[in-house]
Amino acid sequence: MVLDTDDASFYHIPIGNYANLKNVVCHEHGHGMGLGHVIPENCTKLMEAYICGPSAFIGPQDDDIRGGMRNYGDTYEDNDTNAIPTVLGTVTDTLIVENLSIDHGDNDVDWYLITLNDSGLTVEIDPVGSAYMVGPEGGTAVYTATDSISDLDVELYDASGTTLIASATTAGIGETEVLNTSVPSAGSYQIYVYRKAGGVNGVQRYTMTVYPDPLAGIEVAGGDLVPRSGLASSVYPNPFTVQTTVEFMAPVAGSYTVEVFDVTGRLSRVIDGHTAGPGRVEAVWDGRDTGGRAVSSGIYFLRISSGYRMETRRVLVVR
Repeated sequence: MVLDTDDASFYHIPIGNYANLKNVVCHEHGHGMGLGHVIPENCTKLMEAYICGPSAFIGPQDDDIRGGMRNYGDTYEDNDTNAIPTVLGTVTDTLIVENLSIDHGDNDVDWYLITLNDSGLTVEIDPVGSAYMVGPEGGTAVYTATDSISDLDVELYDASGTTLIASATTAGIGETEVLNTSVPSAGSYQIYVYRKAGGVNGVQRYTMTVYPDPLAGIEVAGGDLVPRSGLASSVYPNPFTVQTTVEFMAPVAGSYTVEVFDVTGRLSRVIDGHTAGPGRVEAVWDGRDTGGRAVSSGIYFLRISSGYRMETRRVLVVR
C-alpha cells in the first residue's frame, strides 16, 4: 500500500478525527484482503470506488465486514469443532459476544466453551445486519437484508461437546433464537451455533448473549416453567435496536409492571398489564421513553414486578 504525499492536504482534514485518511487506509487494506469495489456508490460501504467524505462514516460497514468474514471467518475462527472451541471463561453475569458470524457456506459452525457456577443458563443468538443495495463493480446492485440471510440455531452440550443437553430451533430466519435450560451441575459446557436454513454461501453475522439463570428449566404440572422464587425473567433480543421482549413467569393472577431505568437511575418508561392467572407473560418495550421519544444508545435496567416478586434485567440499546 502506497499513500501519495501529494494528497497530504486531503488526508490532513481533521473532520471525523481524520476520517479521510482512515477510510483510504481501510479501503486499500480491504483490497489486500481480496475485496473488490462494490456498487452503488451511495456512501453506504467502505469498498465503493470513490471516497464519500469525512462525515459519512469511519471504517468498514456491514457489507465490508461481511466480505472479510466470507474470506476469513470472524475473530474467533477456527472454532469449527468441539475439539477447539473458543474459550469464553466463567459466566457470572451477562456476557455479550459481538461480531460473530456463520460463513463458509455449509461448512462453518461455531463452538464455545463456558463455565457456570449456577444451575442454569440462557443463550440468545441474535442475527445482526442492515438493509441496502449492493453489487460488484460493473455488475448489478440488488437489495439485501443482511439480518435475514440464515436461520441460526443453538445447542448446549457437556464439556466434551458430545452429549446434547438442550437445543433451541424454533425461531425462523431473522429472529432471535433463545435457549433457556437447567444444567446437571456447575461446571463447563459447550455452546454450538450452526446454520439450519438460508443462503448457504451467505454470511450471517450475529451477537451471542449468555447469562446464568438458576431458575431455568423448573417444571410443574401443566408443563409451564414456574420460578421457585423470583420471576425467571429473560429479555430478548439483547442488545436491540427497535424493540425487545421481556418474558417472565407471573406467580399469581394480578397486575404487573416493567419499569425502565437509565444508568443514572432515572425512570424512563413504565409498561404495565394484567394477567388472568399464573403463567408466562410477554411485555414489549419499543425503546421509547414516556414521551414517545427513542432513548439513546446505552445500558438500561428493566425492573419487573409481579405478585410481590421483583427482578431486574440489564439490556443494551444500540442505535
